[in-house]
Amino acid sequence: MYKEVKISVLIPVYNVKHFLPKCFDSLVNQTYNNLEIIFVDDASTDGSREYLENNIKRLKNAKLLLHDCNKNLFLTRITAMKECTGDYYMS
Repeated sequence: MYKEVKISVLIPVYNVKHFLPKCFDSLVNQTYNNLEIIFVDDASTDGSREYLENNIKRLKNAKLLLHDCNKNLFLTRITAMKECTGDYYMS
């Protein structure tokens, strides 16, 4: 019997506001339904955090984690991995 696996998509964010609209469009248009999407804003200063806060509702099964200070990519991925619940994850 086939079991649909849950996929966790981990998205570290640091000062990439100009890429976020395309990222959100791609995620909204996904056809695979059993996704968990975890954004971690690593103390962005370009408005990325505000964009995420204003648009996270567009995605089902998405959560936003926030760093108060910049911890760099490795620790940002670790933050996301600690929160993911999928059978598989990708970052």
